[in-house]
Amino acid sequence: MKQIFLLPAIWLLAQCAFAQSSLQQFIDDHKTAPQFTYAYLSKDLFEVTIKTDVDQKDWNKLHQVIQNLGSLSILVADSIDHGLQLYKEAFQGIAKDEMDELLSVQDGSDRVRIWVNEENGTLTNLVLLVGTSSEFVLVCFNGNLELKNIMELAGMFEAADARSLVQSAQEASIQFNVFPNPSKGQVTITYQAADDRPEMISVFDQNGRVISTRNLDGSASQALDFSQLSTGNYWFQMKTKGGKVGVTQVQITK
Repeated sequence: MKQIFLLPAIWLLAQCAFAQSSLQQFIDDHKTAPQFTYAYLSKDLFEVTIKTDVDQKDWNKLHQVIQNLGSLSILVADSIDHGLQLYKEAFQGIAKDEMDELLSVQDGSDRVRIWVNEENGTLTNLVLLVGTSSEFVLVCFNGNLELKNIMELAGMFEAADARSLVQSAQEASIQFNVFPNPSKGQVTITYQAADDRPEMISVFDQNGRVISTRNLDGSASQALDFSQLSTGNYWFQMKTKGGKVGVTQVQITK
């Protein structure tokens, strides 16, 4: 990716939401495709991830800038031959009537665009979209932007680096099961580890907001009732006694 894309990328460090159903549909349609890498990082999972060796990249600087991270979502593909096509497809999903275009840069066929909402002087609901002939990056933040040291973050979201962060998050997270999925709200959560026990379940909406938090009794299998949740997709986050974190998507139907 050309250098022109490095500085715009650092403006991502604000809030991002997936309220736009078309954009979320684009993500859902592509996140499991072989050439894509995707991850949803809650604040807790992000903090666990940056404690690992993320390909020698100092993601702690990102943590310093985003003081109140709600969630971070990354969809990335590199070494492809249709990055611009993906860019155009994702572009159609942006709710342009609801968001202001913060920046638009074109260098030859390479493109980067950023949309954001502003509330009381604070940047919110920020979406970054990058497309080149061989790379595609879509990154969203939900959190508060801290401007200090922001220039040090230049280049953090090149496609290869974004992929590295995603893969490290996947390796750092724990795996737990929620079934049935889809569910009407009554679910069973299972997690088995000889040296650890489940402690808490938190439910996030697609915008990274905490909807519900339940303490767990430490059992390997527990039944919980979330029937108060409206129809939609949610992120279930488990934290363990040992401080490990896992996140999985659950669909609630009525």
